Amino acid sequence: MLYRFDPASILILDRLDQVLARLDNGPALSTNPSVTTGALGPDTAAHVSTAAGGPLGEEQYSYDQLRIPSRQTTPDAILAWPIFQHRWPDNFTTDPLFDAELSDGETEDAGFRSNVSSPTGSINEEQIPALIQIFLRHVHSKNPVLDAESLSLQARHISEEGIKWDAVSCLVVLACALGCVAKPFSNEAWDSQCTSIERDSESLQHGEAYYACARKRFGLLKPGIIATQCHFLAGVYLMYTMRPLSAWQQFRSASTSYRLYLDYQSRRRTRRATVPVSTKQRSQEQSLYWSCYKSECEFRIEMNLPDSCLADVRYPDLHPLPPCTDPASPVDDRSNAGNTSLSVSKVLGRQEQENSWFYYLTEITLRRICNSVLNTFYTIDYKEWDDERIPYMARAAIEFEQQLQDWYDGLPLPLQYESDRMPSEELSWCSRARELEIRLQIYQPFLYFAIHQLHSSSCSSTVLPLAEKALFYCFTIIDALPTRHRHHGSWYATRCNVSASLLILAAVKCESVSVRSDWHSLVSYNVKKLAYWEAEAPGLPEGLQVIRSYL
Repeated sequence: MLYRFDPASILILDRLDQVLARLDNGPALSTNPSVTTGALGPDTAAHVSTAAGGPLGEEQYSYDQLRIPSRQTTPDAILAWPIFQHRWPDNFTTDPLFDAELSDGETEDAGFRSNVSSPTGSINEEQIPALIQIFLRHVHSKNPVLDAESLSLQARHISEEGIKWDAVSCLVVLACALGCVAKPFSNEAWDSQCTSIERDSESLQHGEAYYACARKRFGLLKPGIIATQCHFLAGVYLMYTMRPLSAWQQFRSASTSYRLYLDYQSRRRTRRATVPVSTKQRSQEQSLYWSCYKSECEFRIEMNLPDSCLADVRYPDLHPLPPCTDPASPVDDRSNAGNTSLSVSKVLGRQEQENSWFYYLTEITLRRICNSVLNTFYTIDYKEWDDERIPYMARAAIEFEQQLQDWYDGLPLPLQYESDRMPSEELSWCSRARELEIRLQIYQPFLYFAIHQLHSSSCSSTVLPLAEKALFYCFTIIDALPTRHRHHGSWYATRCNVSASLLILAAVKCESVSVRSDWHSLVSYNVKKLAYWEAEAPGLPEGLQVIRSYL
């Protein structure tokens, strides 16, 4: 089923464009060089622009910096603050990631195997269509990098003909692996004392069987769209199963494959006058760019890993266009009706498809706002957050608050939520969680200043209200993140929670910043909540060790 967005939906897309356009004129305190086309050169840039449906023009480019500083808001960065008196080793909560996954030449699933016994699940090819439906509903809906109709048809064919040694089979099997471990969203409390591994043991074993099958086909992948999709889905699966470094390797491979694809397309343009690009291909290319790029960004925030190779590409689109928004596209394609018994329209209704794209587009908007915050506040060392810079930083914080308000005001109705509570619907919940993360990044420097320099500063009246906002969002985050719902961002949520907890403890320790009186009971309860993921999430046991020591 093909559809085109109604006028109200197009208006929402226009509002997102306006928010993104204002980002380009937003605050900038950093001195990083502007992004350039880099090694791709003008030919590839021209192809990217053509794929986006318009001529290459300076006004089309996104000017916020695609390269971002690393490790400035992590638990380890906070533990380096003077208030903690260097009690903990450098990289105390990050080194365990390497120990779990990359030590002594072990395979990429070493950390997983240390917590879960060898996979005993088997592949039932008759289950493939059903697993694909689960994947489309619970995974694809948040990262629409595939053609869902084609995937459904391919799954039906493979279930009847068997899994082959080709890229398409690899893609379908990876989607099945995710279908095994993905569950409907739930934000309800789980009363049982079991851990995440105990609760999800059967589905994890089942998913690992499909993932092992797909891995055997990785070496057969050639750079291009399908290879990019395969590596990207492998990264998502590894994030679901709490193997972040292995996931980063797969996201890195996805970006590299896509970069080569863009370069190949640019070379085709030098040999041909025109290279026609369909609306569907155009949408798919844009989605792959943004999904690969933002997935690597998320790792860059947590670890000192290289910037994405896609950060060199001056991509002209502020966000991808949803598929089939071309006015010439038919509303309903009856030609495939008899062949698409697993059509995505039978899995996701029109409204769900639109909601999925609205979420995806708002997620890209928030990613760009987050990058702007990082490049404004965190390209300098925390020691340089001083009296001279604070007034400028405070003005920048106000501007970022306005950008987030503009984004919030423009949310489509299905994604709207009340700003004083966590939503019950998954997509709105995810947007709210991302918003909380960004707000804490905005105010964290002011909390640092209040803890370490307030007594000798003339900026106390400016700093204290912003430091109080930082603490407010710390408590909001430890109450909201993480849930016991397994998803792509579960590991990141544990990291964000630990950071927020450490900021609260730093404020308590300094005794010059007012902290709510029930902080001890709230943080203690939070430790019990985090313990659900402790056996599975690398770096979390060390973070909890720090928190427990101060409690």
